[in-house]
Amino acid sequence: MSALRGNPRPDPDDVKFDHDDRELLKFIYDGVDPKTIAGELDITPGTVYVRRKELCRRAGVPDVLTLHIWLTQQQGVFFPGVVFRRGLHKQPCPCGSGFCRGRIESHLPPHACQA
Repeated sequence: MSALRGNPRPDPDDVKFDHDDRELLKFIYDGVDPKTIAGELDITPGTVYVRRKELCRRAGVPDVLTLHIWLTQQQGVFFPGVVFRRGLHKQPCPCGSGFCRGRIESHLPPHACQA
């Protein structure tokens, strides 16, 4: 029905996070352990593990390590209302994130980095 009113249907590969999600993502990005996150957010460590797993699913990644890489690729992930694509960027990717830039630079021949 929304498509008939000129509103495109949401792309299933798009993901958007609410305030609570972004708060947890920031802790994950900073490398904070689940027990500390639980204490800071006043929730149980089990809840942290469940929510982390759900964030991985929504971001289209298999695990927390890959979620951290995904977070380094997303510019503005901690700002409200921003929509992101699920999954890691296809490589080589010129987005400029530290992860993608490092992947591109690591494929350069050794002499290419010398002046």
